[in-house]
Amino acid sequence: MGIANLKCRQCGAAMERKGEKAAACPSCGASIVITDDVVNNYSSFQTTQHITKNIYGGDQPDADIYLQKGETYLGLNEYAAAAAEFEKAARENPGDHRAWLGILRGQSKNLTAPSDHKELMAKVRKTAPAAVLPEIEKAYSVYEGKMRERDRARQAEFERQLGIRDEPVFSAAELKARRQEFLSNQKNKIVLNGGVLVKCKAQGEIIFVPEGTAEIAANAFVSFFFAPSAKWVILPEGLKVIRARAFFGVCELLSISIPSSVETIEAEAFLLCKKLRKVTYRGKPEVQRNAYDSPAMTFAYPDD
Repeated sequence: MGIANLKCRQCGAAMERKGEKAAACPSCGASIVITDDVVNNYSSFQTTQHITKNIYGGDQPDADIYLQKGETYLGLNEYAAAAAEFEKAARENPGDHRAWLGILRGQSKNLTAPSDHKELMAKVRKTAPAAVLPEIEKAYSVYEGKMRERDRARQAEFERQLGIRDEPVFSAAELKARRQEFLSNQKNKIVLNGGVLVKCKAQGEIIFVPEGTAEIAANAFVSFFFAPSAKWVILPEGLKVIRARAFFGVCELLSISIPSSVETIEAEAFLLCKKLRKVTYRGKPEVQRNAYDSPAMTFAYPDD
């Protein structure tokens, strides 16, 4: 029996040669001095273990050993080593949810740090018994919430550094009052035909698109070349289509929120909106090529 076949008696990993007369386990660090007796004794040990396992079933499965070692490493905050052991367990027994959950816990530093958690959690859900899955889901939900909060905080800091300003936030009553006041003062500058906003020459930092608008026509806001103060356009729920070049040249526009009802944003809809820094999607519309023209933008999407 050669050194290539020797396995560590402590953890079962393949031993690696360290010089002519020594070998070490890369997994747990155990080492041996290689002699003929060691090789012969090890061969005898392996044969005995094989016979015992097959006849009496008394040998502990390798997967269980890896799971135990993984838990030990987690307890020591050795997360990379823990994940490696759980990965071995998953290879031995891919139907054991504890292996996939262990990999997730190792990669995420016991559910405290970012990881590829969605893919791993999908495997946990497929393999976990129904009796234990609710408790796992409860812990995972807390972790997932923390990761979303972390992502939002990082996004907010990124936006702060870019100087991005969200559209103003109003209470429902204030929003209604402001919309009514705006439309009353600017109604002669807004052309709405059968639910299609054909032209908008209204001015001001905040522009309200009338409720009942289902489509914003091409070039509807082109007159904004002469209204540099327009920084926000408040779109109503019920809007479905934003046509090509609808906001062409609204050069002071900073951010915009796309309602969940919007189905399509056509090509070049926001052409020459060079100061546009943030687009917040409330739904998942089809966004055609080159819809936006700003050199530095960030996008926010609804939670999955």
